[in-house]
Amino acid sequence: MKKLRKLSSIGCLILSLFSVLALNASAESSGIYLNTAMKSLNNNDASLSSLNADFIYNGGAYKILDNNTVTFMGVPDSSVTNFDIPSLAIDEENKKSYTISQIGYPNASMPGANSGLQNIETIESVPGSITVINNFAFYGGKLKYINLSNLKGLSKINYCTFTSCSLLKTVKLPCYINSIEGNAFAGCISLTDFTIYPDGKGECWLKNISSSAFLNCKSLRTLNIPFTTSLEIENNAFASISATSSDPLSIVLGRSTNNYYYSYITIGSSEIQQLKNKTLLFTGNLSMYILRDTEGNDLNWDGTLK
Repeated sequence: MKKLRKLSSIGCLILSLFSVLALNASAESSGIYLNTAMKSLNNNDASLSSLNADFIYNGGAYKILDNNTVTFMGVPDSSVTNFDIPSLAIDEENKKSYTISQIGYPNASMPGANSGLQNIETIESVPGSITVINNFAFYGGKLKYINLSNLKGLSKINYCTFTSCSLLKTVKLPCYINSIEGNAFAGCISLTDFTIYPDGKGECWLKNISSSAFLNCKSLRTLNIPFTTSLEIENNAFASISATSSDPLSIVLGRSTNNYYYSYITIGSSEIQQLKNKTLLFTGNLSMYILRDTEGNDLNWDGTLK
């Protein structure tokens, strides 16, 4: 009888180990790890320091900003390539929960502060509480896809946020974006799908695309932007994209449901009246801009046929 009990205990131990392994595998497949099953992801000083983070929760690393909020600093396990950012992060050691309000190291002045974000390839789910994606957040990383379309508090894409993300193909932004800062997408040579989603009126709040924002985005040929009352596109915003007259970059502006048929776009010092059924096309580099309609007719700056 004692032998039977002993074997039974061993069997339970083996079963428990298999259960933990199964739990790890399930969590890994979704890109999210559970701290209780990942002893290697404990909050040790070395791993936290290398990530510029204060604690790890469910496979993600977080830096405390204030008493209520944290910034997502990526994942400590470099083999995790797909990650959904949760709505809350819990510092289990101090029994404290935080709202996630940012991504990346706050006010970074140069690359190198966001090592935990470098190996992430896709982020499908981002909590609506995030209002800032910091400078250099994904700089030079492996990001291929990110969906930010539900972020009501995100007002701009900061300087060098996605610079040199050479694998980035798809970006989805919310209508609330006011500006795209310099070098925000510079060097994203695979970027083909850039979309700003409209609000309920078919409009967006974009006002400015800074110089070099899309520098060297060689694959980019279409920007889908909803109707906007005024948009300044600085000279060199699309420098070195290798567009030609036969293969131009098109900025397709949507139509407002309030029967607004046009928007005003400023390129350098030239004001363009974008009329109904017209598409703004860019060809060449630097400030060599040409305005054409969807039938290929050259237009004057006021939108009339040449």
